[in-house]
Formats: sequence, C-alpha cells, structure tokens
Amino acid sequence: MSELKTETIVVNGKPKVQFSNVQNSLRLTKHQTTLVALEPQIQQPTIKQQWEQIKEGARDTRKVKQINPYATYFPEFYKKELHNAFVSFIVWCITWLLCLSASAVAIYFIVKDSSCSNYVSFLLVPFIILTTALWIVNLNKFFCFRSESKTINFKDEKTLSINITKVYKRVKTGHVNINWMSLTSYAISLLAILINFIVAFASTHVTFGTWDINNVNPNLRDEYIIYEIIFWASVSAILITLILQTTFLLTNYIRASRIENFYNFQIVPQEELDIIKKQKNRRDLIIFLCGIAFVGIIGFFIYRLVKRNKATRVVVS
Repeated sequence: MSELKTETIVVNGKPKVQFSNVQNSLRLTKHQTTLVALEPQIQQPTIKQQWEQIKEGARDTRKVKQINPYATYFPEFYKKELHNAFVSFIVWCITWLLCLSASAVAIYFIVKDSSCSNYVSFLLVPFIILTTALWIVNLNKFFCFRSESKTINFKDEKTLSINITKVYKRVKTGHVNINWMSLTSYAISLLAILINFIVAFASTHVTFGTWDINNVNPNLRDEYIIYEIIFWASVSAILITLILQTTFLLTNYIRASRIENFYNFQIVPQEELDIIKKQKNRRDLIIFLCGIAFVGIIGFFIYRLVKRNKATRVVVS
C-alpha cells in the first residue's frame, strides 16, 4: 500500500496534520478483504426471475377466493335460501339442456320426415325461448345471491338482505300462482278426459260401461289403447298436481315463517304484498282462460276430424 504523505500546518495558532495525497486509492489489507467478503452481498434478480415471480403471483391471485369473514354469523334461513338458489340453478341447467336436446331431436325427425312440412319445427321455437328465459332468470337469481353472500354481515344487527326481500315477496304471494296453475292443470285434465270420452264414443261407440279391451272390436283395439292412455295420463296429471300443490304451499309457508322468526317483523308491507297479489291474479286468470280455450279448440278439431273419418269409413264400407 502506498504511503500517505503528511504535512503540518498551523490553524488558529495550533499545529494540524493534513494528508497531502488523499486522491490516491487505498488498498485494503488481507484481513480487511476477508471481512468484506464475509458480508452478505444482495443481488438484484434478473429480468427472467422477475418475470417468473410476476407469473407466479398471477397464478396465486386466481386461486384466491373471496370469502366473507362474517360467514359464520349467517342465520340458518339464509344458508337454506342460498342452498335452494344453488339447487334451483343446477336443476334448471339440467332441464334447459334436456329441453334443447329434445327439441333438437324433434326438429331432426320433422325435417327428415318427407310427409311433414319443415315449417312445423317453428312451433318449437316458443317452447325453446320460454325454457331459455326461465333458465336465464334462475341463473341471475343464483349469481345475485352468491355475490351478496360474499359481503353481507349479520354479526352486529339484523341486516335486511335484498335477495331475502325478493324471496319473501315470492313466498308470501306464491300461493296465488300455485293455486291458479293447479286450477289450470285440473281444468285441462278434466277437459281432456271429457273430450277423450266424447271422441271415443263418436269413433268406436265405446261407452263408460264397456271400456274393456276384450269387448272392443279387434280392428279398433289400437285406437282404444290410445284413448285409455290419454285417460290415465290425465288422471295421473291430476294426482301429481295435487301432490305438488300441497308440497309447494307447505314449503312456502315454512320459508316465510323462518324469515319472519329471524327479523320478528314483516319485512315487506302488507299493502305492497296486496298489490303484487292483484297483479298475479289478473295475469294468472288470463293464462287460465287461454289454456282452457286452447284445449277446447284442439278438442273440437279432433272431434270433427274423428267424425269425418268415421263417416268416410262408413261410406267406403
């Protein structure tokens, strides 16, 4: 190591030593070099390493799910309604796929059948649109419920949920739709049974007391089986409707009771519920009358067609 040159100067009457060659670089001793080497050296990551860290962070972000910290405070009725929304979403997904598949198969055979006009397949379009609309409605209900469940807090006070308010309106006024739809099903089924008996008697002279396959003309046996299928299908529809009506009414009553027992008050004013009931009554009455008229018109055309075929058969024979 080069020697440092010093010189003595007088400052304020006192001698002071000053280095004269400080510009020269100093060399460290072997001991000092060893100490410096032992100190940890911080290395900056390379560009490739930084890019790998960014990608890893992005993957971790996608895996993180938003969890409501107040989920443990959810009341029992809220958990059940959230579960019901999920089950309804799954059921409607399956129903929607089955309806689309059935419609596609029906359209395929309609187009393939040369004796049938291809325009008949357009009759399935309203059915597909209705099914798709109902699926979208239930899809929206589920995602709204799921989004709310990630932020709602029932810890400090009885928070009024927007989705629970909608559910409460449906269950408190749902008996209107249930009763009207059940009445429509009963009326259509009974009307189908009546039309079935009239058409059967007009075509084969089968009366109520002679509905026995052994007493039917062998040439009309296939036709008789169709009438019997329609009769028992209508009876089954009445029984199934009765079971579903009872189940839905009881379920709505239990769901509304759970909500009211938690809040200890009616979360929707009775005046608003009465307005909703009136609107549903008017709408369901129109649907009921249209359904009865549609079945009656179809039955009338079938009756006229059967009578004409019978007259033609008698003339030919």
